[in-house]
Amino acid sequence: MINIPKGKEVKIMRGSQNLMEPHEKIILSSPITASFTSTFDSLLPDMSGAAMNFLNLITTGVSAATGVGVGARFKEQGFQVWETTQPIKFSFECMFSFKTSGERDVLIPAKKLIKLPLPEEKGWGLTPPGPTILQVFEGKNPDANTLPYANNFSFRCGVFYLPKILISSVEPTWSEEYDSRGYPMHCTLRVDVESIYTATTNQIDKFGI
Repeated sequence: MINIPKGKEVKIMRGSQNLMEPHEKIILSSPITASFTSTFDSLLPDMSGAAMNFLNLITTGVSAATGVGVGARFKEQGFQVWETTQPIKFSFECMFSFKTSGERDVLIPAKKLIKLPLPEEKGWGLTPPGPTILQVFEGKNPDANTLPYANNFSFRCGVFYLPKILISSVEPTWSEEYDSRGYPMHCTLRVDVESIYTATTNQIDKFGI
């Protein structure tokens, strides 16, 4: 579990370019808590019903014949083995506020974030906001400079860095007050982020770089 305090600047980068430049910076309006999760399950399935009754019958017979107590259950049945590890997932909140123009200070930077989880209309179809199955098998190295998909972003906040992320959801809340041109005075956004890859110790080693 990692906590990032509010007031820190978030940078969402496409290559070496900060997504928000030259507009407003993304400043955390509340702390971020990121969790790192793996799933484990028992080595052997939990037997019940007829199978358990049959095993109890056998062990009771063995105990009666040998005089040695034999149970139908063993602690090793609950031995936990690794099943999977989830991508790193977290949410952050930020707010854009009126300074001199609701359009420039609020609407334009909010639109940049809102567009991140959405596809783009191009030609006869849609360009996805993240990698597709076909792109995964194109043989390109996703960690090299030649990227396998267009919307490839990294996340940095202080010393915390994730080189490959997806923006899965953006939820804007617009203010009820508007400037003289009809643009909102502020907008609060909740942004859901997750790493493209399964979380690994190698990713954590990139913190502080």
